[in-house]
Amino acid sequence: MKIRYIEPLSRAVERSIQICFRPFDIGKWFVLGFACWLARLVWGGGGGGTSFQFQLPPIGDREAEGAASIQEWSEWIDSIEPQMFLGGVALFVVLGCVAVFLFVILPLLLWISSRGEFIFLDDVVHNKAEIKAPWNEYRTEGNSLFLWRLGFVVAIIVGIALALAPIFIYIFQVGEQMPSIPLVLLLICPILLFAVGAAYIKLFLGSFVVPIMYRERLKTNAAWSRFAPVLKANLGWFLLYGIWLLVLMIGVMFAVLLLVLVTCCIAGILLIIPYIGTVLLLPVYVALRALSLEFLAQFGDDFKIFPEPQPALATATTGPAAPPPPPPAPPPSSFEPEI
Repeated sequence: MKIRYIEPLSRAVERSIQICFRPFDIGKWFVLGFACWLARLVWGGGGGGTSFQFQLPPIGDREAEGAASIQEWSEWIDSIEPQMFLGGVALFVVLGCVAVFLFVILPLLLWISSRGEFIFLDDVVHNKAEIKAPWNEYRTEGNSLFLWRLGFVVAIIVGIALALAPIFIYIFQVGEQMPSIPLVLLLICPILLFAVGAAYIKLFLGSFVVPIMYRERLKTNAAWSRFAPVLKANLGWFLLYGIWLLVLMIGVMFAVLLLVLVTCCIAGILLIIPYIGTVLLLPVYVALRALSLEFLAQFGDDFKIFPEPQPALATATTGPAAPPPPPPAPPPSSFEPEI
């Protein structure tokens, strides 16, 4: 089995042209762009300042509790400067916003994005622009993908904390002493390896596991089990696919940068608007979605996601149509008239 990279890209571009431009329908662009935007919801330094330190007044033991007068507390409250109070309020607000984002907004976006993955995939596979029907149809698969992604995000946060722990320990123990280059590499390499591994897991999940879930109506863990033997047997090809996709993305970035420069930053202003930017780049997103499906189809008929084209009806092209056969002659009658 020979795995190719250019041919799947060529077929993906052709499908993107077919979906987006044959015929061109602005209404379809906005609906399909909204599906793409849903799928991509989750998957887009200051200097020094005043040091705020709150120093509580000393409080005696329980037996001398009465000696701590209200006057001492009043003097301590009066000693608090306004910027200290504002700094504490700002810190509380920032921590509250971070907590709301981590525990409310991020899970909500993950849930919507997980359902959006199947909406956009279904629209690309069948060359349509629908939201409601795929949203309801792939509820089970979308919820399973959401739970798996949520656990993956938690694992990433824990992994980053563990990877950064040696660096913080070194900083606290050594202080401002400049570390040696081998030590820097030793501290940074785990972070890089972890980042590359997480990026490949995310790539394989969106590019191959989700299509398997879609085709066979499986939950996420079952789809990973279905994909794992193929990944293990062709690990090099899939790793090279990630590098190939990175090269393509760099090319797209340069093309977008050129477009921004040519239009005097007008295109850049439109592209930074989340939904509008997705609609403008819809052919690129459709081609990238189709690319992973075309690449996966090379590993067997069980991984073909696009439906087979319907064979055209055979038509005669040589000469006029043959005349219909004459009706059969009536059978001879055995009746003989009397003379």
